[in-house]
Amino acid sequence: KKKKKKKRKRRKRKRKRQDRISKPRVQRKRRKRRRRRRRRRTNQHSVRRSVCVCFAFPSRVQAIMPRRRNEDIPPSAFAIEAPEAAGAAASDTTGSGQYMLTGETDVELKGLRHPYDIPSRAGKKLEFDAQFKGPRGNRKCRDLLMLLLFLIFWGGMIAVAALGIREGDLNRLVRPLDVHGNLCAVDNTNREDVEIRFNYERRNFLAWPVATGRIIDVETSICVSTCPQQGEDISITGLDYSADEHNPTPITLNYTTSYDTKRFIFFCMPAKGVDVAREAINKAVSRGSEVLNRLFGDLSQTSREMAGSVVLAVVLAFFWVIFIRIFARLVIWMTILGTLAFMSSLTGLVLKKASDMQEEGDDLELDAEKDNAKALEIFGYVLLGITVLLFFLILWFRRRIDLAVRVVQEAGHSLTDMPSLVITPYIIGALVFVLAIYWIIIALYIVSAGDIQQIGTTPTRKISLDADLRRAVIFHFFGLLWTVEFFLALGYLVIAGAVAAWYFTMEKKRSILRPYVIQSWYRAVRYHLGSLAFGALLLAILGFTREVLKHIKKKTQQTQGKLAKCLTSALYCCFDCCLKCVERFLRYVNRHAYIQIAIHGKGYCASAAAGFWLVVRNALRIAILHLVGDFLLFLGKLVVVSGASLLCFALVRENNDISSPILPVVVVMFASYAIARGFFAVYDMAIDTVFQCFCEDSERNDGSAERPFFMTKSLREFVSSEAKRRMKQAQKEQRAARMQGCSFIHTLNGGNIAQRVPQRPRLAYRQTSPQDLHTQHQEPP
Repeated sequence: KKKKKKKRKRRKRKRKRQDRISKPRVQRKRRKRRRRRRRRRTNQHSVRRSVCVCFAFPSRVQAIMPRRRNEDIPPSAFAIEAPEAAGAAASDTTGSGQYMLTGETDVELKGLRHPYDIPSRAGKKLEFDAQFKGPRGNRKCRDLLMLLLFLIFWGGMIAVAALGIREGDLNRLVRPLDVHGNLCAVDNTNREDVEIRFNYERRNFLAWPVATGRIIDVETSICVSTCPQQGEDISITGLDYSADEHNPTPITLNYTTSYDTKRFIFFCMPAKGVDVAREAINKAVSRGSEVLNRLFGDLSQTSREMAGSVVLAVVLAFFWVIFIRIFARLVIWMTILGTLAFMSSLTGLVLKKASDMQEEGDDLELDAEKDNAKALEIFGYVLLGITVLLFFLILWFRRRIDLAVRVVQEAGHSLTDMPSLVITPYIIGALVFVLAIYWIIIALYIVSAGDIQQIGTTPTRKISLDADLRRAVIFHFFGLLWTVEFFLALGYLVIAGAVAAWYFTMEKKRSILRPYVIQSWYRAVRYHLGSLAFGALLLAILGFTREVLKHIKKKTQQTQGKLAKCLTSALYCCFDCCLKCVERFLRYVNRHAYIQIAIHGKGYCASAAAGFWLVVRNALRIAILHLVGDFLLFLGKLVVVSGASLLCFALVRENNDISSPILPVVVVMFASYAIARGFFAVYDMAIDTVFQCFCEDSERNDGSAERPFFMTKSLREFVSSEAKRRMKQAQKEQRAARMQGCSFIHTLNGGNIAQRVPQRPRLAYRQTSPQDLHTQHQEPP
């Protein structure tokens, strides 16, 4: 203390000297110090001295913080929920709402956490709300500005489509060109990009009538209505704008055909060449047609067997969901124990082999054999370390694995109660397919509106787009990305809304009779299209940025050397990898945001923040849930595809009317994989939704009559087992504190532990004897 006083005096003298020398600089420093002290005080009052949160029941169990960080806090620092619930285990010692833990009665504690763990930074905990009944509450439209922007954008896409249809012509992409750049089967008199213009209506084929010996004169190409024969005259009259753009001069072309021609697609080619080409094509087509006829014959002969196998794939998908509901825990733990047994046996074999090689090397005095044995021994010890680490990880995460299994089982329960939910991904797939066809047609129209440039005198061409058409193509492409993401988000929201409505229903046995899926479609379309457009826009911007980088890379590498190409590729890979990571992160955030939108009906930003912090608060649980869920869904896909394919092979193998059973089996394999992928995509979304609903339910409610759980019996058993385990842990620490002979006073703030304690709470304690602990016991007010 004397040393501290001397230091303070020295500091005061130093400050006085500094004030005399440079007063403004010292004042600035003092202001900074004052600000820091204020921040520390506010942080201590609001965070460090606030109530700490336990793992199982964070919103209800709070520990009072010491005044200073370096003060010792006993491990039994806790707060009881109410003095009545403690069985008269607390007594009012000061008359000011402060209770001291006394007596030998066990106090019902909800959990414990170290006081300096501050999880309040991971978002605000949810509080009890008597009006909250799940996603069926009153809602209103959200993110209307984003919905308006999406509709305006689609208005622009319709305008671009109208422009492309009006200015473009698909014949310009298909029909051949003559030597002057005129299109066959089109009236070219109004085209401004051609100097000599002909009206080629009803002239659908391009011919080269003049030939010198065996060499065709490509400068004499002209469009004809029928392919000419040798000696036939061809004549056509057009307009020549090369001299004067406003006063064209008539021009007439007259040719005499030098050889016989025959039609080949849109061209009139020499008859002999066409005959040879047709003969070769017919041979190839005949061979291919034989193969195709045989293959299609196999498909037609086995259509019933294939249909039965596809139906079996659907049945197997539902069967796997029911199987998971019953045997998921057995499958997971058998897989875990099998993995440990395999790793242990492999480690033993490697170490035994290493010892045998070492003995053989010692006997024969071979250095190479000894080196191999040493390397194999090191590898065996590495495997041993991995096995031991895996064992302790499984031991540490066993409760989280149990929770993940229960959540997966409940998600399967929701799917069996709402079987119509599995149609949702196929509806979304149909919408995306229709959008893709529309986009391709409009894109072709827009491209056909560009300027056609003939390559030399050949009928090939390239189309150049001006600045406006390029902008139209970019706009149209961005619209495709945005709308596809919008449709996918709609599917996510519908599935999440139906599963959340099922979860927040007390009587789940009657849920099969309720139209949860239809109601979810209605809520998504009626209230949340703006939020879906918001999330889809962010992903569309990232996808568009990646495509722009890819285009820049392609253009720059055309004119670069080898070193520059390597550097460009490296930079592109770095940027593309970063954008991929951001895109995956954003997709994950969007997924949980849509679940929050389905549950609460809030806007996109609020829902994304709530979903993100919910994931942060339960990061380990979610990681293990994804491992367990992905493993079970992978097994499900394997069972569905292999089961349907094996059944199809067994049915068509005995059919003697087919050439090979390979094609029917391959078709059934692809069809069953599509079914399994769509079905288990719904299951995956249901797992995430059930987990978020479980987290919200456990944070809002406590299982009492006033605040009952919505979760099923399986999840309630898990919560109760966790509560018992934490209560036992807290009682152990309480007994340890009593053995030390200390009694601790805790502020109970009116019995409501969920609220923040008053200003500057302190942990007051004093040394007492065991006799004092018994004599101070009295009934709480």
